[in-house]
Amino acid sequence: MSASDKISDLTGKARIRNAALHLFSVRGYANTSLRQIAHRAGVSLSLVTHHFYSKEQLKLAVDHAVLASFEQAIDSVLATTMRSVDEVASRMAEAIGEVIGTRPEVRSYIRRAVFDQVAIADTSLMERLLELMDATLARMYRAGILRRDAESHWRPAQMLLLTFGPVVFDWLLKPHAPETASSETMRTRCQSGLRLLMHDLSTSPPYFGADSRGARINSA
Repeated sequence: MSASDKISDLTGKARIRNAALHLFSVRGYANTSLRQIAHRAGVSLSLVTHHFYSKEQLKLAVDHAVLASFEQAIDSVLATTMRSVDEVASRMAEAIGEVIGTRPEVRSYIRRAVFDQVAIADTSLMERLLELMDATLARMYRAGILRRDAESHWRPAQMLLLTFGPVVFDWLLKPHAPETASSETMRTRCQSGLRLLMHDLSTSPPYFGADSRGARINSA
């Protein structure tokens, strides 16, 4: 990217993208116009179409930005050396939970991605998040942090549900509650789900057997 491109991004594209993220998350994709996005971004409609050509292309750019925020969070964790599954789950939850917890528009946008199912000529945000979970687990398998098992094909979806489930299902269970979940609360909920998955896939799982009376014994 050239210096002029960077300046343009800071003064135009980033503001447009952020405005689109906010409006898509609040109003939904179908109920948001490029004119409304331009107004919120404080730019002309022609500048929006100059940078993104269409609302569909702008949505793809928003999806990419949201996905990139989670990719960066995960990269920051897996780039360090960790000694236990608990540490991995804690740091992963903290990194992902920071994005979810401190950016309410991202939470709302993910919910919209689940329920709106906007038909555009590209994979959906949820599909791309699923691919990210798959790639993240693959990195942890290769690093020896987690082990593969017979349910490996299901694990990426499980990780997606455990990680982002609190964002979606909390809203379903409490649709009229104000969105007051703190960053710390979101991290705690995320960590709880990730710990369940990672302990299940730990490279040193606690295997149990039974004695002659049927009592469970630790056979590790």
